[in-house]
Amino acid sequence: MGILNGFLRLSSCAIILLLLTAHTGWSEEPVHTFGDLRSRVRDGDKVLLVDKRGQELRGSIAGLSAASLDLMINGTVSSFPETSVQKITHHHHASLLKGAVFGALAGGVTFMVVCEMKNNSDAGRCTVDPAASFAASAGVGALSGMGIATMIRRSESVFESTERVKIKAVSTFTGKWKAVALAISF
Repeated sequence: MGILNGFLRLSSCAIILLLLTAHTGWSEEPVHTFGDLRSRVRDGDKVLLVDKRGQELRGSIAGLSAASLDLMINGTVSSFPETSVQKITHHHHASLLKGAVFGALAGGVTFMVVCEMKNNSDAGRCTVDPAASFAASAGVGALSGMGIATMIRRSESVFESTERVKIKAVSTFTGKWKAVALAISF
């Protein structure tokens, strides 16, 4: 059992280190420029775009430059300058890496629990080759976690404009009428 304990400690440290390391595809803060958006989305990705007027548009990315985004909406490509976009949300599957890591943890922990139970009839099987049994159960758990991750769809805000509020005031003065219009957009 000394080999198993050493292997379990080493595996636990590796998994903890992996969980503490930032990876692409894990939740990140939204970017604030189209230049930075390139690292988060690519052509063909389905997104929800909210313009400065609050109108929501769903489509697929057809092109992206530092100044504008081309969006395919119902077969038609529309171009949106960065200054007209308030928010972009990307719809995608959950991270396969995260699913694999958490699945491997679940599989490995299950193996450790089964092997450590004193009154378990399977406890004798764990002494044959604990490292191989642990690796196999962690592998099965990782595959299961990846399978579950492919079934989970989520939305993530990938772009948010730093320009939050616009206030416009328009006044009209005629001989009879006096009016002031105030428009606030978020």
